[in-house]
Amino acid sequence: MRLPSYVQKALDKLESGGYEAYVVGGAVRDYLLNKEPNDYDVSTNARPDEVREVFASYRVFDTGIKHGTVSVMIERKMLEITTYRSEEDYEDFRHPKKVTFVRDLDTDLKRRDFTINALAYNRKIIDRVGGIADLKSKIIRAIGDPEERFTEDPLRILRALRFAAELGFTIEPSTAAAVLAHAGLIAKVSAERINIELNKLLAAPAAAAITGAYFPVIRVFIPEYRALDPAPHLAALKRLEGFHLRLAAFFLPLGASAPAVMRRLKYSRAAVKKTGFLVDNFSLELSGEEERLVSLLLRYDYRDLIDLIDLRAAYSPRAEDAAAREGLMRLYRERECFRLKDLKIGGRDLLAIGFKEGVGVRLALERILSEVALGKLPNRREALLKRAGEIKKEG
Repeated sequence: MRLPSYVQKALDKLESGGYEAYVVGGAVRDYLLNKEPNDYDVSTNARPDEVREVFASYRVFDTGIKHGTVSVMIERKMLEITTYRSEEDYEDFRHPKKVTFVRDLDTDLKRRDFTINALAYNRKIIDRVGGIADLKSKIIRAIGDPEERFTEDPLRILRALRFAAELGFTIEPSTAAAVLAHAGLIAKVSAERINIELNKLLAAPAAAAITGAYFPVIRVFIPEYRALDPAPHLAALKRLEGFHLRLAAFFLPLGASAPAVMRRLKYSRAAVKKTGFLVDNFSLELSGEEERLVSLLLRYDYRDLIDLIDLRAAYSPRAEDAAAREGLMRLYRERECFRLKDLKIGGRDLLAIGFKEGVGVRLALERILSEVALGKLPNRREALLKRAGEIKKEG
């Protein structure tokens, strides 16, 4: 396993100080899966104060000192270094009441969530819990008693689903049973943490299959889904690639309540607005008829309309939608003027030729914009001013 120079430097520095140090978790898992690791975490038997001493000449930050984590800036990269630890008595379904720093790697590895995430590396791979075998068998397995792991931190339930969906793995029977048996504990998890894992789940290759198989978990934090059948929406989700379209397919069955549910789950305003448009307009009448398409482009964003058609196609491809998509693309490419800001004249120009300030200015500009969008009028300043003069004479 070839490590980035800043990570290797951290291991070497800790070892030269007389301590153990290993790359742990996802980076080792990804390496064994022939994937490029996104980030690296280091674990060591050095206590936080000892880590600070080893890296005295570096910038060091106490990012999680209570749990033994400090961050060190090496070669302009931030690296988290965490002391081996054991944890006991989780008080809020996330944070342990008691954290004990330990000197042996095995204890640290066995406190983790899944076997595939409990691998360590320094010159050779260390596997104390069967993680390599589970990677080869494509299995998600909790370390030790799965009920204990999920009770300690119920977010691990969603993480099990997410890893299975991302990697195309199967959740082994005892872990799967514990996922369903303890799904109710998800209610104890903050909306922000659920949001992060749910997004990763929905973006994953096997999102539809895993979400469908474990939908009781979803119904815990989206109770509005309890009386609804997710099957057609998950089938559509499977056919979609863009995350924003998958998000829309996931929330579509909630109808008018979708934006409120998304806000509850701490989605951004932009995500709520985008999904809300796709849900609200899912049954919008479309055709390839030019005047209809122009009216849509004057009212809605071009990209939103294309996304709406693509979302509908994942449910049921329609000839009229395909014609509308082709027509929208052609019109947008050829005319490129569907907003007042794109007109070569503005309100001041109309005031300058005698329009009175007020609603009449906007109505005249909107009329001119419509004619430009329909191809009846070129978007050239002279032509637009001439047309504005004609409208003024009409009264």
